[in-house]
Amino acid sequence: MRLSQIFLLVIFYFNATAQIDLGFERLKCVGEMPSDFKTAFSEKFEADFSLNQIEEGLSKREAQEFAVLTNYFNHSLITSGAVLYGDDLTKYAESILDKLLHNHQTLRSELRVYTVKSATVNAYSTNQGIIYLTIGLYAKLESEAQLAYVLAHEVSHYSKKHVLLSFENQKEIWSRNGDYRHLGVDERTLASYKYSHEAEFEADSEGLRFYKEAGYNTNEIFTGFDALLHGYLPIKQKKYDWGKLETDSFIMSDNYKLDSCAALKPVEDVDDTHLTHPNINKRKFAIRKELEKDTVESSLPLYQVKTKQEFLTIRDLARFEMVNVFLRLGNYISALYHIQIMEEKYPDHIFLKKMEVMCWYGMMKLSTNQQKKIYSTGYRDVEGEEQALYYFASKMPYKGVTILATKFIWEQTEGMQVDSFTTILRRQSLTHLAENVKKSFLLKEYTHLLDSITNKRRIYSKRSLNSLKSAFVELFKNSEFLNAYNLAYQDKKQEDYSEYSDYEDTDDETKIDDAITGVKSYHSLSNVNKLLFISPKFFRMDLRKSIDERLLMSDKQQADLESRVEKTSKMAGIDLIFIDSLEVETYSTQRFNDFALMRDWLREESLYNGTHFYSYSSEYLPELRSAYGTDYLGINLVSHYTKRKQFKGGHLLLAAVTFYPLPLYILWQATPYQNLEYIFVVFDLKQGDAGFYDLKSFPTKYRSGVINSHLYNSFNQLNRDRNK
Repeated sequence: MRLSQIFLLVIFYFNATAQIDLGFERLKCVGEMPSDFKTAFSEKFEADFSLNQIEEGLSKREAQEFAVLTNYFNHSLITSGAVLYGDDLTKYAESILDKLLHNHQTLRSELRVYTVKSATVNAYSTNQGIIYLTIGLYAKLESEAQLAYVLAHEVSHYSKKHVLLSFENQKEIWSRNGDYRHLGVDERTLASYKYSHEAEFEADSEGLRFYKEAGYNTNEIFTGFDALLHGYLPIKQKKYDWGKLETDSFIMSDNYKLDSCAALKPVEDVDDTHLTHPNINKRKFAIRKELEKDTVESSLPLYQVKTKQEFLTIRDLARFEMVNVFLRLGNYISALYHIQIMEEKYPDHIFLKKMEVMCWYGMMKLSTNQQKKIYSTGYRDVEGEEQALYYFASKMPYKGVTILATKFIWEQTEGMQVDSFTTILRRQSLTHLAENVKKSFLLKEYTHLLDSITNKRRIYSKRSLNSLKSAFVELFKNSEFLNAYNLAYQDKKQEDYSEYSDYEDTDDETKIDDAITGVKSYHSLSNVNKLLFISPKFFRMDLRKSIDERLLMSDKQQADLESRVEKTSKMAGIDLIFIDSLEVETYSTQRFNDFALMRDWLREESLYNGTHFYSYSSEYLPELRSAYGTDYLGINLVSHYTKRKQFKGGHLLLAAVTFYPLPLYILWQATPYQNLEYIFVVFDLKQGDAGFYDLKSFPTKYRSGVINSHLYNSFNQLNRDRNK
């Protein structure tokens, strides 16, 4: 075999090992579910409560407060569907942790790592031995060694008990007694930050010990600091290319393009007086002082658990999932910017192409619904090349967004497989276009003699939207587009948003009740006898109690609420399937992944206020409907609010003067203000929207009988045969 052929095969091999599967859709949990995900909050609290008293020497009151607050945060995050376990990212971090703590097996046995589906660059450890790493962190780091140091730093926070010590420190600083009692709020705040800085320096120093024991290159610590320093920036600085919108026949007005973007701010040596972490320069200096104590070999490796190419694959996985995160939050500008960067390496990846189309679709939906601010923040606060996209988003009117989104969707879905995704997005884009842009505005052919692109730019940049008149000239040559375009304008009222639509709302099937103060109901669903259900939530907000007492009361009554939901649904003849209940024997990784998908779908839907938004997560709904044998998903939330009534001195004086009303006033003053909120919503997964809801608010005490009656009424109305 020739040398050149061998070289090509080697290049192909290394490129192939660093590629993301073309079928990538989203990251999921894999393998057996860890006990952290299966254990109830009450069990976690009880275990920590006893341990904190025995081993940490906390008083009973302090032990309860610390155990409740730390475990409630952990439990809420873990059961939210936003945390991954057993996936490639998490397994990689676990393997690096094995390497770091090879000589500390007892410590290693106390720790576990999970990945949080967040684009923020962050890592944090808990008193329970959990280390959380965000998707954004994986996406930003440049080597395995950098990830190893982050893990070593978080391990040190745990081994040095910084969470517990910080809790005790905060209690001391903000107590009415002790050394800080004479200080004002500002001085106490500064004392808090000072302690936080000391903990960070200690974690850096101790983390360096674990890092050096594992044999990683110490120079990489400093490049890692630089990567974290600009964690708020995109993964790369790249001038945004408008080539997918502009062609030889269409040029967008310069009114929407930024001539030059803001430079990156030098934030390495900022004033950290009011920050929880010391600035990067101080941390680098402290690490250098530590390294001067020993002779450190400069040629130590950056990769030990995986090769560089394998690391890059892991990082690319994180970057792909980060696009998912951006989309779910409606952060379409950051998604578009990162997609263009990733397409340099993956130019034909169908996931990126679909996500890019979804970004334009989402911007169109939010713009026409007067919710543009969700994806378009103030561009003046943005640094770097990404600012150009934020500038465009802030300046482009909603009609312009609709025109460009329609153009982009139709052009970029050309050649894609014809499925519900392409069909619905194409149809909805033209419906929005017909509703928001006059047909006469758009040119079907050029009406000016334009000899060059320069002439086009000169003519169409005089007025802001005039440059978009010729946006569809090339598309109008496509007979499929032209027919669909004409059909959309023939009937502007037509709203065929989903291929799954198979029923129509009629007055006799729909009950809308908002005549009673505090009550809003909408009942368009009936004969529902099987329902997928997310475990109900209960919040007890008794402002007379401390936060930890409120959380304990909420957890106790939430367990009771789940039992009542199950009983009343049976009474109403509805088979309830809890998709995320810890009490169900069938609760598994598959169930958890299904719940996470439902959570993502609900989050996207919540952004659009009933605009018939077709979220990307909707692609997976048919599979879920088939797996669970129902088209419906229910949620239930109950909250009870209690507070003391404000003292009314004038009322007391009046009651005392007249004497007889005094006992009544005392009774009124002693009785707290209470309010009960009841929310019951059922989504039609086939229609992709809420088809049933009861929203109620009453100034009353919490009574189990009241909750039972509301639950039964909701379930009964849901399963009612309206034809009788």
